Amino acid sequence: WALDLPRKPQSSVERVVLVLLLEAKAFEAMKSTPLANGAPLEVIRGESTTPDISALLANFHQREDRITFVQSYPELISRFVKEPAPRIGAETAHEIPLKWESFSQSVTLQPIGGAPASFEVGAKSVGSDWLITSYLPALDTDAAYLVSLDLKLAKGAVGMHVMREGVAKPMVTIYRDNPQNFTAERFVFHAGSGSPKTYLVVSGFNWFGHADVLFTLRNATLRKVELTR
Repeated sequence: WALDLPRKPQSSVERVVLVLLLEAKAFEAMKSTPLANGAPLEVIRGESTTPDISALLANFHQREDRITFVQSYPELISRFVKEPAPRIGAETAHEIPLKWESFSQSVTLQPIGGAPASFEVGAKSVGSDWLITSYLPALDTDAAYLVSLDLKLAKGAVGMHVMREGVAKPMVTIYRDNPQNFTAERFVFHAGSGSPKTYLVVSGFNWFGHADVLFTLRNATLRKVELTR
């Protein structure tokens, strides 16, 4: 899989880390291909086996064991966010609630229980379509921003994309294609130079043909952050 890295300040060069899982023979053969122009950052050698699933899960307790799967670079660096010092009687510093709009009348965007921070989103027969968006406030050049939200996915698959006006390629894309109960999603992106508008899009997609998409978002926020070294 490929991990898009933030561009360096004042640079238009795209940076990508490519993660490959290869058999030993394929790895040796790859050294003579054009892909070898990219210098390996790290090589991990090991063995793979097919585990006994029942034995693997025998001591797993869903409500007690805290297991986290980091799936991308933007999610990984969210672990290095420098949290602000707690302030008694105050909300988290500079945490901005995100407001959502649907892209078309075919997308339902329904508040849950009268709570403005919780929405159920649904669409019928989705192939690959943008469903809802949140326009972000003006961002500081080259600053880091943390997007936080809770996602429950009931049907289909969704992608979360940070987009800039006039630019087709997302700055960040996070995919979720398996059903999940409410899960805290956190990822970091770096605002680029210039002043184009930036917005967060949630798309629906299906790997095969068209299918319904149904998910719930709650407590979506944006916060400017600093990263620890």
